[in-house]
Amino acid sequence: LEVDHNQKIDSITIKHQESVNKIREELRATFIHHSNEIEDQSKRHFEEVAMLKREHSNLITEHNSDISAMKLEHEVALRAQEEELTAQFAVVLAQVAVDSNDQVSALPLDSSEF
Repeated sequence: LEVDHNQKIDSITIKHQESVNKIREELRATFIHHSNEIEDQSKRHFEEVAMLKREHSNLITEHNSDISAMKLEHEVALRAQEEELTAQFAVVLAQVAVDSNDQVSALPLDSSEF
């Protein structure tokens, strides 16, 4: 009876150990699976961050180019406006000079008339 009892205990112990080993293997496989998933997600995350950084850098470059182009356009427009105003001023000065000459010419030559 005692031998039979010891054999049952041994059998239960073996089954228990096999069950524990199976659970350990399942846990190990699950851990490896989750570790791989986390690693893959991390890689994708870093790739996305790198892509976003490149896009951001490209947008900044594009924005700076747009600003430079607008500055250049503004400078060209200001120069053209300055040239136009200078030409208009020259016309006004010429007209003033003509008007002044006409007024001077109309003055009597004899200073006694003043």
